[in-house]
Amino acid sequence: MLLEDDFLPHVHVGPNGALKKAYFVGYMVNRLLNASLGRSTEDDRDHYGKKRLDMAGTLMAGLFRQLFRTFIDDMTKHIKKEIKDSNRRELNLQVALRHETLTRSLRSAVSTGNWGKDKHGNV
Repeated sequence: MLLEDDFLPHVHVGPNGALKKAYFVGYMVNRLLNASLGRSTEDDRDHYGKKRLDMAGTLMAGLFRQLFRTFIDDMTKHIKKEIKDSNRRELNLQVALRHETLTRSLRSAVSTGNWGKDKHGNV
């Protein structure tokens, strides 16, 4: 069970998960032996040609999606709390719409290069 879940997590876990992992281990051993015997060249996984490069537009779209979802959740919580706590007929939406956090987070991402949230929800 531990090997099925934690060993080679990128290989599919399902009905034939153990078989697929076994084939992948065999493939890795085959590549290792061929490289050590000189039958094939070694693979350089740290080569710059194999690096993935994410463009700023894609990163900003993903960050905005996360921040906007948080913005909507915070606004919804605030409005529900206001409706529950007060008997007034009027509701001040400007207090609920805290756009400063969205703006501050986007500015921070552009200026620092940190394009995601950490585990605490901070940008």
